[in-house]
Amino acid sequence: MRSLHFEIVALSAVVALTIMAGCATTGPQASQDSSPAWDAQASWPELFRQSGSLTCGAAAAAVPVPKDMKPALLDALAEGAVTLAGRRVQAQTVAVWPESDGPRRAILRWIDSKPETALTGVPEISPTAQHDAGWSFGYTLVEGNTENLTWIMTTRNLPLEKTQYEMYRLNLGHEGRELGLRLGLRHNDRIYWWQFVRADFIHRGPVCDILRAGGPIYNEQNTVQGDLYLVLYANGVIEATAHFINHRREGPASDVNGVPVIGFDIPEAPEVDVTLDGRWPEFALGGVSLNLGQTVHMADAERPGSLRTEEGVVVLQPWLDQQIYGVELVYDEGVPEHRIIRREGTTGQLKHKDDLGAKSHRWYVTTIGDELIPSGVARSFRFTASLGDARAEVLRYQAPGWWHALCGALPTRGMLPVSWWAVPRALKTSESCFSRDGNCGPFEYGRSVRDGDGSAGAAMLTLGHALGIPRFCEEAIPCCYWRADIPINHVDFYTCELPYFGWQWVVQPYARFMSAVHGYWETGDPYLLETAELAADGYYRFYAINRPHRFVGRDSLPLFGLFDLYRTTGYRFYLDRIRRVLRDARDSYSQTSWYWPGHQSGCGPNGVARQESYVYIPAVLARFHADLLECAGERLAEEERAASLDFMRRMMGILLKKKNEGDENWYKYTSPHLYITFTELAEEFPEEARDFGLSLNEYNALFGTPESHSGDKVYTWVSGALRFDSWAWGPIWRDGTLYLHPQAAALGDTRAPKEARIFTPAGVAEVAYDNGEVAVVRAPCPVCIE
Repeated sequence: MRSLHFEIVALSAVVALTIMAGCATTGPQASQDSSPAWDAQASWPELFRQSGSLTCGAAAAAVPVPKDMKPALLDALAEGAVTLAGRRVQAQTVAVWPESDGPRRAILRWIDSKPETALTGVPEISPTAQHDAGWSFGYTLVEGNTENLTWIMTTRNLPLEKTQYEMYRLNLGHEGRELGLRLGLRHNDRIYWWQFVRADFIHRGPVCDILRAGGPIYNEQNTVQGDLYLVLYANGVIEATAHFINHRREGPASDVNGVPVIGFDIPEAPEVDVTLDGRWPEFALGGVSLNLGQTVHMADAERPGSLRTEEGVVVLQPWLDQQIYGVELVYDEGVPEHRIIRREGTTGQLKHKDDLGAKSHRWYVTTIGDELIPSGVARSFRFTASLGDARAEVLRYQAPGWWHALCGALPTRGMLPVSWWAVPRALKTSESCFSRDGNCGPFEYGRSVRDGDGSAGAAMLTLGHALGIPRFCEEAIPCCYWRADIPINHVDFYTCELPYFGWQWVVQPYARFMSAVHGYWETGDPYLLETAELAADGYYRFYAINRPHRFVGRDSLPLFGLFDLYRTTGYRFYLDRIRRVLRDARDSYSQTSWYWPGHQSGCGPNGVARQESYVYIPAVLARFHADLLECAGERLAEEERAASLDFMRRMMGILLKKKNEGDENWYKYTSPHLYITFTELAEEFPEEARDFGLSLNEYNALFGTPESHSGDKVYTWVSGALRFDSWAWGPIWRDGTLYLHPQAAALGDTRAPKEARIFTPAGVAEVAYDNGEVAVVRAPCPVCIE
């Protein structure tokens, strides 16, 4: 991945309002505003506050990056040699454009002494002699065995004195101030600190240094990994994420006993003894201030954490104990009775899918008192500290939705975001993403009732960025970490446990890791990207070893994550794996004289293999081919491109022929896939756009969508809704003017709303459709209806 190249291509928030020949303009401002023309190579969009206090001294924004950017300016930005609105800005690349290896997404960071002033305007290259943020690190051995012991094949169930061990703390230094950090595990009435620690700077600049450190934690029984990701700002602010990962290290994977802790070695720190009940996140620890942020909610009054001085070290125990709710109990062999929630009047365990619901027992994978980290489970804890006078918090901003659209970061095919028919429904149903299962304790903070398929975090970020809703973006990050930590098995990465239906189920269609990727785009935390990459490898290995399939169905759903990994890394092999799965999908429909492809692969009790799904599966597969055409572009050979378009047409033909057959329960999940497929076909074959629009009308009426959509399959729904509303109005921004390309067939649906809101660089435009005509109700810019 090459160094960041970033040219600020944006649109001024003030656009001249002039009357254009052949175009509709409205409002008295059209003849009054004489604002200067926008310099297409200069200005940066105004970022707006997402979270954090205006008393913060450090700030950050995760933003998409357009393709056509000046390399000199972008190189300077990566080096922290750019100023914007008087602030020095530094960028960390988190995704690249596959064609150029240039940045596709970046996290901007800056020191902010006047956060009440917007970060916008013209960027200037401003070299600096300072090449880093002034941070240093070192190690201190806090405990160890210096004997030269015989090497042991497997370190497990051995006392420390029989092993070669060295426990360390990581020492951070900045402008004469120091802080020691260590990760540990509380077990056997003592704390075992991480061993053989190593740290490396992975990015440096005048605004911030980024450090990663890690080492194993051995509790005299087995081992977990302690991983620490630190963004170190030049004003002394530390943005930290600690990961405790129970993967496989020595011997077979196993559960680990203990509760994770974080140690702070602070010179002249006062004695501390605080019970954490989820209410108070900020603490003064002598010369260091600590802010637990959102993760303060990992403890509550019933299950408190603690912050207390132990043997001279301030020890943070973020939660009382690990508690993971497994929902449906598939089988109870080997499950301790205290973890099972028995339903009255029931006997035995869950036998088959007809027993789902009230007849089945519930259970906990682990619960309070077990002090157990199950095999394959990880947990991440985010906090902020400050060694200086700056507040221990990072003020977060985000870019407006129109900027995300113009940068190709939304599923709108470059069109501006529109709120018309499907998007308001998506917004309403997505509110349930904030709902937590009442059986889940604070340890699972970030778990959403909508995250059965692993896409809630990605959906919340996509919708929050598209519509400019900070709350959605802020609350999505704990959801992304929960998905990466708990449902994804860190031992068998090809499996994703199913907490929504039952932890004991492992089904390939639910190997969903896309939220981890979207979380990486927002935080830059390499743990999230690595977890997604390993899960993707595991999914594909499982898929490849079980082919040729009789058909491809829901086991194609993890392609969402493969597309995102391709957009992140630019690695061609992700695209090739997508192409292989979709080639299999096309082949699986080549023998329909012998059988009709079913719902998902399987046999025996998993009899969905023979359940034909004329509605849902063709829609899923067609949608992924639409995604392939849009994502791969010219990198597809003409033969494969033609085969993809032909397959999409075939799948839509199956839907038209068999639209009243199959399981009606899947109708509502089908429509958002059709929003992607039909609109992609309309773009590819504009002479047939009206026909595709009429087909969408027919299916919306058949399914009762968008109004009846429940919000299930949340990312599918959100992405389809954004695409449908934008396509219906066709808003394109060019040279300070809003161009509309309305689709009369879609807008003419008698059930559809008459008015829509379009999010433009100049502000929100309001438009209406009535009696076959588009009218501009209010517009802050010229509007041209084509």
